[in-house]
Amino acid sequence: MYALTIKVSKDEEEIILRRMKASGETNRSGHIRRVYFENDGGGEELLGGMKHQLDLLADATMRNQRLLEQMIGIRTDTVDTTMLAALFMLLYPSVTPAVQATVDQYIDVGAIELFLKKGK
Repeated sequence: MYALTIKVSKDEEEIILRRMKASGETNRSGHIRRVYFENDGGGEELLGGMKHQLDLLADATMRNQRLLEQMIGIRTDTVDTTMLAALFMLLYPSVTPAVQATVDQYIDVGAIELFLKKGK
C-alpha cells in the first residue's frame, strides 16, 4: 500500500474533523478513503443538485430583498400603508415557520402590529 501525504490548512482540517465526527469515524485515512474512493463519486450528483437548488434559493432571496426594498421606498400616497400592513399580517401566519424565520430577519412583525393598533 502506498502512503500519500497531503497538506491542508487549519480550516480544512477542521472541516475534515467535523465531517468525521458527524459520520462517527475516528481514522482520518479511513475517512478520506471512504469519502473519495469507496463512494465512486455517487454523492457528487446529489451535491451538484443541492448546489443548484441553493443557487436558485439565493437568487430568489435577492429578488425578494430588492422587492422589499422597493416596497419600503414606496410613498404612502401611492399605496395605502395600512392596507399593505394588514395584508402582510393576514399572510404571515399562513406561511411555514421557516419562511416566517426568514421574514423575521428583515421585517419587524411587532412594529407592523403596533402600527395597525395605533391606526384603530
